[in-house]
Amino acid sequence: MDHGFEVFLPLVQTQRASQPLFRGYFFCRIIDRWRSINSTFGVLCLVRVGDCPARCPDHEVDSLKAMIDGHGYIKLPEVPAAPVRRPIAIGSKVRIASGPFGGMSGLYAGMSTKDREKILLNLLGSRRPVLISSNLVIPAH
Repeated sequence: MDHGFEVFLPLVQTQRASQPLFRGYFFCRIIDRWRSINSTFGVLCLVRVGDCPARCPDHEVDSLKAMIDGHGYIKLPEVPAAPVRRPIAIGSKVRIASGPFGGMSGLYAGMSTKDREKILLNLLGSRRPVLISSNLVIPAH
């Protein structure tokens, strides 16, 4: 604690180096005068709600602190592996699971990018290509 505020900068270990969990942000418990932090070297501004500093609930910061490993880094949970998906043949009938086109059926026209699928939908009287997130495209039965 220094100058009326307590600082917490959660760090994560990457393959190259350590870096802040939230790039460009740190947590600050303001004990006394909050305006003094604005003149601290390296601080651009406080996140505010109106004229007052925004408040992060103590339990949120405590839950981050509880994730710190023995080396001082936040240990993030492992990302679950994506389910293995069988390739969809071009021209196959597919259904869109949700979103603005949810429930509609169309023809699979291939990958657009690594996470988008091109689907031909009957819209406005003709087949039109629409890009849909890969996790929303389901083979129709």
